[in-house]
Amino acid sequence: MGFNKLSLSRFSIVSVLLAIITLSVFNPSLISASSNAHELISSTDLSRDGKLAGMSNRVLMVEFSSEDCGYCRLLEEEFLKPMLRNSEYGEKVVIRSISLSHNDTLIDFEGNRVSASELATKYGVFVTPTLLFLDENGQEVSDKLVGFWSVDFYGGFIDARIDSARGQNS
Repeated sequence: MGFNKLSLSRFSIVSVLLAIITLSVFNPSLISASSNAHELISSTDLSRDGKLAGMSNRVLMVEFSSEDCGYCRLLEEEFLKPMLRNSEYGEKVVIRSISLSHNDTLIDFEGNRVSASELATKYGVFVTPTLLFLDENGQEVSDKLVGFWSVDFYGGFIDARIDSARGQNS
C-alpha cells in the first residue's frame, strides 16, 4: 500500500496547516505581525508619541473612543485604518487611540501617569468619538472633531484639520 499523489498532497496540506496552527499558538506574533501592521495603536505614552510626531514634523492625531461606541468603530473602519494604509498620511500624521472604556493609565506629555478620563477632561473630551490634533508637546494645533455625523464629509473634515495643524492652506 503506497501513497498516491492525492493522499500525498492532502498530507502536505494538513502538515502545513498544523505547522501554522502550532506556530500561532506558541508564537502568535509570527502570524499576526503582518496583519496588524495597519491596525490602530492604543497610546500608552503620549510623550513618546509626541516625540515621534515632532521628529518628523507630523501632527499627532488622537482618537478618544469607547468599546460600546458604534460611531467609533465606523470612524476607525472607514477613515482611521485606511489612513494608516495610505503612505501620504504616514508623512503627515501619527494616529493613536485612547479608550475611555477601561480608564487605563497612560503617560501624558509631561511624563506623568494619568488616567484616560483625566486626560479626556483636560482636553474637554465629553463625547466619543473625538479626534484631537496635537503638536509634540500636547498643544491643540487645530480644532477637535467631536462626534461622527457624516461618512460623506468626515474625511474632508479630517484632512482640513490636518492641513490646518501643519500650517497649510487647504
